Amino acid sequence: MTLALAAAQRARGDLSGAVATIEALGAPGWIVSPGQRMLAACYSDSGQLEKAEAILERHLRRRLPRFQSARQAYATRIDTVRDQLIARAKSGGLPKDIERRLETGTEEQKNAVFHEWLSTELDKDAELGRLRAEYERDQGAVPASISLGTVKLRRANSAHGDERQNLLDEGERSFLAIREEAEGTPSFHLGLGQVYHRLGKAEEGDRELSGLLKQSDLRLHLAVSEAYRELGLVKRAREAAQGVFDKGDKDLKQSAAMYLANLTSSLEERERWLTKTGSEAIPVKLALANTRGQLLLRDGKLIQADRELAVAAEGYSRDAAHNSSAANNAAVAYNGRFAATGDPSHLEKAAQMFEASLRLEPDNSLILSNLVGLLEDRAVFAVVEKRTHVRGLPLSDVRLDSLVAILLDGTDRERVAQELRSNSHFRRALELMRQEQVLAPRRPEAYQRELSWSMRLTDAMALQSLGERLSHVSEIDSTHQEDWKKEWESGARDEEIRKGRERALQALAKLREQEAKHGPTLGAVSAFEAQSLGELARLNGDIAQAQQTVAAWRRAQAAWPQLAPHEELADALFELAVLQAARESPELAQAWKEGFRSLETELIAWKAASENAPLKQALKRQSALQEAARLLHSLRPDQLGLQAWVIAWFAEDSSMQTAAASQMKDGLAAKREELSKRLEPESPQKTARAKLWKEICSR
Repeated sequence: MTLALAAAQRARGDLSGAVATIEALGAPGWIVSPGQRMLAACYSDSGQLEKAEAILERHLRRRLPRFQSARQAYATRIDTVRDQLIARAKSGGLPKDIERRLETGTEEQKNAVFHEWLSTELDKDAELGRLRAEYERDQGAVPASISLGTVKLRRANSAHGDERQNLLDEGERSFLAIREEAEGTPSFHLGLGQVYHRLGKAEEGDRELSGLLKQSDLRLHLAVSEAYRELGLVKRAREAAQGVFDKGDKDLKQSAAMYLANLTSSLEERERWLTKTGSEAIPVKLALANTRGQLLLRDGKLIQADRELAVAAEGYSRDAAHNSSAANNAAVAYNGRFAATGDPSHLEKAAQMFEASLRLEPDNSLILSNLVGLLEDRAVFAVVEKRTHVRGLPLSDVRLDSLVAILLDGTDRERVAQELRSNSHFRRALELMRQEQVLAPRRPEAYQRELSWSMRLTDAMALQSLGERLSHVSEIDSTHQEDWKKEWESGARDEEIRKGRERALQALAKLREQEAKHGPTLGAVSAFEAQSLGELARLNGDIAQAQQTVAAWRRAQAAWPQLAPHEELADALFELAVLQAARESPELAQAWKEGFRSLETELIAWKAASENAPLKQALKRQSALQEAARLLHSLRPDQLGLQAWVIAWFAEDSSMQTAAASQMKDGLAAKREELSKRLEPESPQKTARAKLWKEICSR
């Protein structure tokens, strides 16, 4: 209870209160391990880095060697028992019932029988279970080592000369301490390459990893691909795996195809790579079941999706006790089953599997990222479930976090923010996001998640801390973002998007009839309808759908006044005004046609009308534009930004232009823009936005 109170104080930004709460438990050396780590985190958050460093070093003095020893013993025992079981099988020592089952059936069925027997026998080994428990007992050493390495790096960033080099060396040792490879082996150089990247020494990291790619062992090249993937460097991971696929024999091609499947940005491409393996092996079949289940889920075929995902979940669960990848993949399948059925027991099972996966491999950034997503989902689900009949919502087609974002702009804002900050899942998600940023410093997702929540909660201190961390990252890998952007701009996903939004609207219409007397659920349904209609209106350039979007936002507020979606309604009204004006203006119609996939609405309108006075007046005359401008005065100052300024410019509302420009120069909007630019790939949108932003701020 004491640590929960301290965690809540820290989440509110009351660092001195959190420190006092923890220190009331006794001297740091006598406080339980989680308390020591939290105390160090509070000191680190407040900039007292030397105090944080001292606590972490003392904390790790005994625990780290114990953890290293336990991990080595556990890994050795797994290899020993597995080898003994395989030798026993080869010498005719299999149970009679297993032998009978192996005498008939296809090769695939025989492999499944043997694999099931092997997994069962591993689970029966009492010594292996004991060693696993010892290994898991001291796993707090991993986040503590990551925290210590991060503190050393932060101190090094403000130091000079020998002191800076010493701190960098100590940080390197802290990160290497959670590895288990012997110096001089290829695995050691893999780990060292990753550590250099985490220290911001990208050139040295690439030197270590590229050196391994010069060796003739192509399996080592796949290990390099996985190392780059864990670092969030997708492009380089793909290059290494593609090289193996191009040069390797049949077995290596199959392995490389599995790696490349994990590096795709779309489910279709993932399915294609898995099919390219040409393998009937159990891992491939389970991966295909998981992927096809996710595809069916996306296409709204929920019963079939759940059936495929159940196969994947059951298959992966057999190996989950001692295999982190299997536990992670089982969790993904269970999470999909939750989206397909709404059954919260699947969400709970997914959480258990992700936690089991992380316990087996606590420094794996990919597992951390997956767990963060699930923890966010659980926190958001708790907020929404408290207010609406959430289990009736089509969870495969809506984003609950978008509803929470609207609630955070409404009249219930403070209560919702407090519920999130006090939610243990949410607090842990924020903590793990920062661990992921250390382990994969050039992967954008963890930074984007933290930026999004910091803006929603108007947490200026968190934004400042995030900015400091990002300032030491050389370059973000935007491979997945660029893939998604190309698909959207090419129109390749248009039909899929249309079908998905139309399917969501059908499901929401049914729910609206069922929940006719429950205001908050009706409000949530209307908000989700507005989001789907808005996507369709933009994709189709359809005025009627834009009008329906506006109407849906009005219904949402009428049914559930606490929502107050003023910003969303203003956005919908502005887009409606642009589409209506484009019907009368060939120039604006052409600008919309050329820019709707690559530019925000405000940039399209500004580009067309900034030097075209008649077009500006045509937009000003739109009643939707005037209403959007009036709604801006209902927003908090921190909600104002570029779009608000552009709407006010069209409406000739000088006071709102001044208020928006002030936020763009010095407010949260300025900080968000600065951080977003670091995380986005280069694009016409980014260039045009930066140009207009600079022009406004220089006035």
